[in-house]
Amino acid sequence: MLKVISTVALLSLASVAAPYAQDTTIAQSSVDWTGFYAGAHAGYGWGTVTVEILPESGDLLGALGGFQAGYNYDLGTFVLGAEADVSFSGLLNEKVDGGLTAVTKVENVATFRARVGVKADRFLPYLTAGLAVGNASLGIRGLGPDYEASQTHLGWVAGAGVEYAVSDTVSVRGEYLHTNLATATYGAPALASFEANHNFGALRVGISFRF
Repeated sequence: MLKVISTVALLSLASVAAPYAQDTTIAQSSVDWTGFYAGAHAGYGWGTVTVEILPESGDLLGALGGFQAGYNYDLGTFVLGAEADVSFSGLLNEKVDGGLTAVTKVENVATFRARVGVKADRFLPYLTAGLAVGNASLGIRGLGPDYEASQTHLGWVAGAGVEYAVSDTVSVRGEYLHTNLATATYGAPALASFEANHNFGALRVGISFRF
């Protein structure tokens, strides 16, 4: 008799819990990523810079932060998107070679990227790649008059990350992006021209608001 009562009780609890469990599952997996979003990010970058007149490349290190905006289209399992961002950078290198000192800095970087993600409940792991445009400065001392110039570099960016939907309108993310700013020529009328390129990675965290 006790066994029968226990069985009935378990079946009753199961029948009561089943709709709740189903609702919970639906709530967890019902995030719709479709729509526009905007937000902010911050992180730290490291890499190398190569200047034509120096025998070796130098280390680039520094913090960065900025803003991003984009659009996602939710296909059910996959999420396709496009994103643009701008980061204000503290990536800097100062290299001394004999009596020559070269100071290079990445002032800012903008990227224009495609994103492809796979939904996993409220998580969205994704791959991303696209175009990078960066502004950098170069200063050289010890080679006649002090030399200072700035230049715009074109290049590419690629990386991966994970985004988590805190709510229907707010998400947080962590990502790694590798940026290669191709060689550009720095020059001034009274001085020789120099070539430089920048190659760096960055770990970033961010928050976005969907609307």
